[in-house]
Order: sequence, then C-alpha cells, then structure tokens
Amino acid sequence: MTNMTDYDKLTTEFKESNPQLDHPNVEIHVGGILSSWSSETQDEQLFIPPKTDITVKYSKKFDPKEIPDTFKEHKVCKVEVSSSYFG
Repeated sequence: MTNMTDYDKLTTEFKESNPQLDHPNVEIHVGGILSSWSSETQDEQLFIPPKTDITVKYSKKFDPKEIPDTFKEHKVCKVEVSSSYFG
C-alpha cells in the first residue's frame, strides 16, 4: 500500500465494514508509517514499503468497544481526544 488511492480505498472499505463508526465524534485516518522506535533495542525499524495503520480518534461520547482492534491485516490505533476536538 503506497499511494493515496490505496489509502482512500482502505478508508472506504473500513467505513463500509464498520458503519457504527459513522458518528459525529469519530474521525478515521489511514496512513503510512515509515519507521518505529524500539525503546527495548534502542533502534529504529524502517518499514519499506511503509506500514499502513488505521487511526480512529473518538471522544468520551463514543464507546471505544465499537472500534475493532484490526481490519484485514492492519492494526487499528484507538485515540481518545477531548470532546472539543470535534467542535
């Protein structure tokens, strides 16, 4: 997965498979991660091609149990944000 069209396609598939996330206090982002730092080994791991993650931001007005942990082979990162983030 390397271009914007692939990210858009994955975003659409994720939203269609998880209609409960169509909520005013939920934001979904799909993007590539180029590297990750390991505090254990004190080393940076590079991802070639970039690793794709799905990030779901939500406020306390949304139940995080509704967010899956993975989608296909992709990890889903759950990030709680302030209600004011959504306006």
